Amino acid sequence: MPDLRELVPGTLARADWNGDGETRLGPDLVVAGSWHVRDGESAWNEAVVYDGAGRELLRFRKLFPYRDKDGRFEQIELGEALEVLVTRRGLFGFGVCLDFCQRVTPVLTELDVDWMIIPSCGDWRTMRDHLGAAHQLQVSFDTRSFVVQQVYPEREDGGFGYVLAAPERVGDLREADLLVSQSFTVYTVLP
Repeated sequence: MPDLRELVPGTLARADWNGDGETRLGPDLVVAGSWHVRDGESAWNEAVVYDGAGRELLRFRKLFPYRDKDGRFEQIELGEALEVLVTRRGLFGFGVCLDFCQRVTPVLTELDVDWMIIPSCGDWRTMRDHLGAAHQLQVSFDTRSFVVQQVYPEREDGGFGYVLAAPERVGDLREADLLVSQSFTVYTVLP
């Protein structure tokens, strides 16, 4: 069985919007989560940004390791760069989970971009911290943040995760506003 990461570019390349003679528009970019990658003794958490045809645009690594309630850190090599993608829709910034809600060293909330894209994993407290970071970016730079967070640990009510789908105003969003229970959804952010 192929690695799930290998399925993403091929699935995009075969999508209906890439058919011969098609005039339908596909997505400008896709970030299909982040993954732990191993190479010998080294490991890191990275995400890949693809265009709608499955071509890789850039890769970015997590900048800050996760620490659990017992004080154990995620054993990964950390990224050393903030990646920004320039597109016809504006400037896109990227991070992985804790990169966005890091309070001690708030790197991403000081980045003046039009859009912030964050794959994440955690519970409601993590998402609440993402909301705070999204609000700060919105107030400071009018940035719209898109956060997709897998729920961990699993919820008893069957919720898969949370989605902050780049609203024009973050305001007073609550947990129920962001909880999703379906496994796949398309969010149209711009017409």
